[in-house]
Amino acid sequence: PKGRTRIERESGFTDALEALNKPHERLTMEQSTLSISDITQWLNNHILPSKKTLVFVPNQWALKSVYNALQSYETVIPKQVGLLGFNNTDWTDLPAKSISTIVEPVYEEGYAACKMLLKRIKDPSLEPDHKLLTCKLNWLKSTI
Repeated sequence: PKGRTRIERESGFTDALEALNKPHERLTMEQSTLSISDITQWLNNHILPSKKTLVFVPNQWALKSVYNALQSYETVIPKQVGLLGFNNTDWTDLPAKSISTIVEPVYEEGYAACKMLLKRIKDPSLEPDHKLLTCKLNWLKSTI
């Protein structure tokens, strides 16, 4: 299904927040519909000077747009506003306020997927496998 990975990432994040009774708001972005100015406006309406805010971006393709939309908050990152995304390690360490990311083990993911697929091709009657892989947190300057 379209967007399944993003939905699973977002669900895990919101489940953790709800388990800790932490409030959260959500902006749903489609790849072609929101401009940086739309994102900036939404952030301006939801980031309060009196509260610490973490902006979590579950879409790899959206991280750069959200980062650009947060430019007016650059002086308060990471003390008041934090930014956490996924992957994108090819550029997230380049900005002055480098971006913290959750890095998925993509090689292991591909390897495991190939093994599972070959196993199912060999015996289609097998139940689908599920494998949990460990991600790495790449803590940089956009979070405390």
